[in-house]
Amino acid sequence: MDKQEWIDRAYARFVERGVEADEKTRDWAELCWQTQHDEASSPGGWPMQDPEDAVDDELQAAAESQDHPASL
Repeated sequence: MDKQEWIDRAYARFVERGVEADEKTRDWAELCWQTQHDEASSPGGWPMQDPEDAVDDELQAAAESQDHPASL
């Protein structure tokens, strides 16, 4: 799968999961691709996840961080 297809599928997954279909969401999908690509490219890194799995993980992490805000 090429970069653009990965990003398109991630964007579709964000929208499917209730995130607004806008340029910020497209940027978020691109950031997810970059994070996955960087991890896969690093020595000993994990293989890239499918975009749907990466988005699900990203949304889960975002929800958890809202449930447990950092102490100031």
